[in-house]
Amino acid sequence: MRCLYATVPGARCPHIESGYFTYENIPKVAKELARIEASGVYFTPNPVNPDLLARAANRMKPAIRNSTTSDSDIINRRWFLIDCDPKRPSGISASEAEHDTALYKAIEVSEKLKSMGWPEPIMLDSGNGAQLMYRVDLPADDDGLIKACLKALAPMGDDKVSIDQTVFNPARIWRLPGTVNRKGDEIDDRRYRLAKIISMPQSPEIVPVEKLHELAGIVQASVQERIPSDTAFYIDAWIAEHCPEAEGPTDWKDGRMSLRIHRRFAVGLR
Repeated sequence: MRCLYATVPGARCPHIESGYFTYENIPKVAKELARIEASGVYFTPNPVNPDLLARAANRMKPAIRNSTTSDSDIINRRWFLIDCDPKRPSGISASEAEHDTALYKAIEVSEKLKSMGWPEPIMLDSGNGAQLMYRVDLPADDDGLIKACLKALAPMGDDKVSIDQTVFNPARIWRLPGTVNRKGDEIDDRRYRLAKIISMPQSPEIVPVEKLHELAGIVQASVQERIPSDTAFYIDAWIAEHCPEAEGPTDWKDGRMSLRIHRRFAVGLR
């Protein structure tokens, strides 16, 4: 569990509260959260190394540096997370219209995946947008499969709602249903809202791994279509072959730019 910008009795300033709970002690979460006010309350959907329980056993406490869950602490992946986020200035709550648009977008995404043979997801209202959770069974290091699946869904976003491309890492935190999403100040129709479960199957089915590869293959097919068949040198083809994880390209000055995050360099395309 993790609470951001948390305030508790006796604390001088907002901070991060963090804690670990065993399954049988989940009811204690509500008791712990009752004494904390935070801008957001989150949990890690994927299972965590049980040794981390020793950091804060079935309780919440102020998090010290490097004491929250990292990707290396995740045992395996149980969830493919999709976040439909309404576009708006950062740090503020969504308006009613923006909120509704995100909910409709999530339905659109789930219907698209259903047409591809995917099972029903858990659908959540995050308070500002909408989220889908699909049950999977993958190793923590999935060789970029989940990231590729999100990239394949990116074109379903539009000028009002984006499909968040950053939620692929195994230690990703997810807003806890039943808690209030507090971003910025409340004005007009930009109000704080309760995160909640909209719908969920009685027993979530695991998405077959071949369905994940099928979705991820849309990205690979798109890359292959852009690679010319002649022998001339093309920078797009070189990046696709040697830097498959590169983001972009996007327009930049009088050319284009691709970013490869892990090695922290940019390649300018002319």
